[in-house]
Amino acid sequence: MRGIFDLTNAEEFLERTLEINDFNKLKIPIYVAATSLNDHSGVLFGPGSMDHIPLSKAIVASCCIPVLFRPVKIEGKYYVDGEIKRPLSTEAAIKRGADVVIVSDTYGSKSNSEKIGMFGIASEVINMMFEDKSIRSIAISREKYPDKQIILISPKVGDVPMFRSYSYEALVKSGYDAANQILQEVKNGVEILDKISNLVPHGYYDKSKDMIVVHFFSKDSDKPDIMAYLKRDMSWDIREVVEEKSTLLFDREVVEILHKSVSRCERGSQFDKMVRDILLKIEARIQKMLGLLEKEIKCLGY
Repeated sequence: MRGIFDLTNAEEFLERTLEINDFNKLKIPIYVAATSLNDHSGVLFGPGSMDHIPLSKAIVASCCIPVLFRPVKIEGKYYVDGEIKRPLSTEAAIKRGADVVIVSDTYGSKSNSEKIGMFGIASEVINMMFEDKSIRSIAISREKYPDKQIILISPKVGDVPMFRSYSYEALVKSGYDAANQILQEVKNGVEILDKISNLVPHGYYDKSKDMIVVHFFSKDSDKPDIMAYLKRDMSWDIREVVEEKSTLLFDREVVEILHKSVSRCERGSQFDKMVRDILLKIEARIQKMLGLLEKEIKCLGY
């Protein structure tokens, strides 16, 4: 099988560089995803799963972008990038006992450069191929495993050249900055939990925005302190009210609420679990009220 480039040098570099090149000797288990071209199946290299294959060989197989690189031959079969069959591999981590899965996703990072060469075009095409699959993969995992927390980190690497030796510094910095931003959001989420513990919730479905909205009020107040929006990717956008402005429009008071985004909480987070519990309780109270109303109607003979 052919490709523009060969990964032999990369494999030799890893063999020389890795202190441990054996899956079973690693202190922390690692699994490497690849795709078999022979039977079109997703494969995991790691403890209990083809763990006799050297780590260096598994890594280059997982990095093998079809067409650009020659498929990696392992025991008579050819392997390429694991994202072809199993985008982001979140489910594989959950099935192996992970309660929190941290995902680094670079597919949605778009290039803003007007100067884009042959390899830049190839990179953009590959990103577009995987972007939709990765979004669907995360959404499915969040829906299938609501008790698990999936934290998505999306470094901005769109304008970093894909095939330049100096790119690694920019890539590492971009990943570090993106991770720090998410870490701050997680910290903000913990602070928000403390704040809303003494607030009164009110949840509803906003038809115009097609999303679930939860407002948190101070006791004896008719204006929210904190607002939370459940987005299409099943994460919460949490906003804190910073100011309220009242104006008269046709002799009626119109209140404008100014707020700032303070945190984003993923599906399965503590905030997510707490708010879903609140919504279930609200729904239960509504169902109880409807049941009582139905009985009253029957007693009246309607």
